[in-house]
Amino acid sequence: MLKRFRFEIVLAAALLLPYAGFWLWQTPGLIRGGLTPGEIDTYLAAIDRNLRAPVDVKSQLTADLRAWSASDDAKPFYMINLMRYYDELQPIVGAPVFGAARKRRTHTTRSS
Repeated sequence: MLKRFRFEIVLAAALLLPYAGFWLWQTPGLIRGGLTPGEIDTYLAAIDRNLRAPVDVKSQLTADLRAWSASDDAKPFYMINLMRYYDELQPIVGAPVFGAARKRRTHTTRSS
């Protein structure tokens, strides 16, 4: 019986192994648990080093992220993008204007 389905068994194993590897890669908490204090410190140091924000905002964000990551239960975390779509481009205060947006903005200011 096994000889008759040898190809199917080999194919199933060949497909199951990469699937299992990918699943384990995407759920690291299953094997190693939640974030360690050392990992939290490493991530927060990188955020602190690279985030350009006022000191009070940085310190509040760092404190919030530290509390949130310390309570990691090693279960999957899903993040949802809640974006608002507008008919026209909405400028962000303090953000630089690049490329086509700059041309469009200068064109509209000249015509008005």
